[in-house]
Amino acid sequence: MKVNIWVAVIVLIVGLWDLYYAYNRYQEKKVTKRGSKADAISFAILGTIFTIGGIIMLFMH
Repeated sequence: MKVNIWVAVIVLIVGLWDLYYAYNRYQEKKVTKRGSKADAISFAILGTIFTIGGIIMLFMH
């Protein structure tokens, strides 16, 4: 299956942005007690999935 290079690049950028956002959210000191750590973990999981997917799509191109 052929994948457009731009789709792969966009997915990779979104994955890296999610990882960056998760790291900043985890390091933030002024967080509420309700679910802030879970939010950071969920963004890290999504970022990892998108990053791996983007890398795989780049190799499929």
